[in-house]
Amino acid sequence: DQVILRCHDLARNNPIASGVSIGIADNVVGSAFRVQARTNDPEWNRQAERWFNSWARSAEVTGKFDLTEILRLCCTTRLFDGEIFLVPQDDGTLALVESERVRSPNSTDLAYRTDENGKLTSFFVVDRDPKTGAFSPLLQNRGYWVSDAIHVAWRWRADQVRGWPQLATVANICTDVGEINMANLKKYKMGALAAWTLTGGGQLRGRNPSVSGVPLAKFREGLIYELEAGQSLQPFVNNQPGGEYAPFVELNLRLIGMALRLPYEFLLMYFGGGTFASSKASLLQTHKTIQSWQQWLWKSAIHPIIAWRIAKAIADGELPPAPTNELGESEWDRWEWQKPSLDWIDPQNAIQTEMQEVRMGTKSLSAVASSRGNDLEEVLRQRAQEIRLCNEIANEYGISPSQLCEIQIPGQSSLYETKEDEEKDE
Repeated sequence: DQVILRCHDLARNNPIASGVSIGIADNVVGSAFRVQARTNDPEWNRQAERWFNSWARSAEVTGKFDLTEILRLCCTTRLFDGEIFLVPQDDGTLALVESERVRSPNSTDLAYRTDENGKLTSFFVVDRDPKTGAFSPLLQNRGYWVSDAIHVAWRWRADQVRGWPQLATVANICTDVGEINMANLKKYKMGALAAWTLTGGGQLRGRNPSVSGVPLAKFREGLIYELEAGQSLQPFVNNQPGGEYAPFVELNLRLIGMALRLPYEFLLMYFGGGTFASSKASLLQTHKTIQSWQQWLWKSAIHPIIAWRIAKAIADGELPPAPTNELGESEWDRWEWQKPSLDWIDPQNAIQTEMQEVRMGTKSLSAVASSRGNDLEEVLRQRAQEIRLCNEIANEYGISPSQLCEIQIPGQSSLYETKEDEEKDE
């Protein structure tokens, strides 16, 4: 509990921890979650996608979160809590249970139960105080056992049942950096004041009609101070932060990035000052980490949610039965996640590389579209509509379609090339 509370404090008060969690959610999930059905029946796919997207807009039982926001919470709770429980409801929504609510119902039992193989089968959810939202010993046994929940957790041990906050390994460093910044801020503020030391005997007096002859405890603007013989004033010299401050903070930030497998530039959202090679290396490492998070999120949350909700929709008659494959197996759980696109430093070079891979047969057009957060069928249909519209307008005005909306790529034939143009080329 203390580790989780410390991580929660970092989420509220530490800009590094808070910024990392938002940045990871932005890159892993994005702002709009989308999936496509991948059965062998295009019509069923379109119908199922429309139904699922409609459900996703109000997927949470209280109506506070849509599915995109739920998945973003899964990412942030991996950092600060280590786990979150998604409990399917009879009405087809999901109830979210935070890890701190999963507690032992008494002094002897555990907060969870497992089968003989150590798999989590159920857990006890403690009620919050309706007035304060907190927990108390009086509410310790007021709760309920939950089974068949989707347990989204991050683990680092084989026998581990509950999740562990990934930020816990660097919580001390995040706290130290925050405290160092606060201490130096206070020193800056002190240095901005008129701080002096009086040396020699006597008392410091001010010459002012309202305070003449009265010993002064502090300096104030607009006062003229008189010194007695043998007295002098020496200012306090504030040498902090010194020249080692910035390298020391940078070292700590790199340690945080190393633990989270994220480059230093990602932590600070600062991408200037490096060479092209170092920037590319940082981007490649960021992509690897984000892809690892996406794989974890798909396995832990996205696919279980889709499988449960589509199966329930078919059972309740909201969707027709899913098509079957050549083995007679239902394909209701064949879906694909349209992940947010991962941009490159040199997009033109990346596009040329993907074009060569498509020509060599090592990569499909569907994979290229998916890597950019698009669906190939949608792209092709939109492109076909654009080409048809361009031809219609060009014919109306008696001009060549290529003059109207052609973006010519060197070495490629025109998309608007007519049969007459082909014959002329021959």
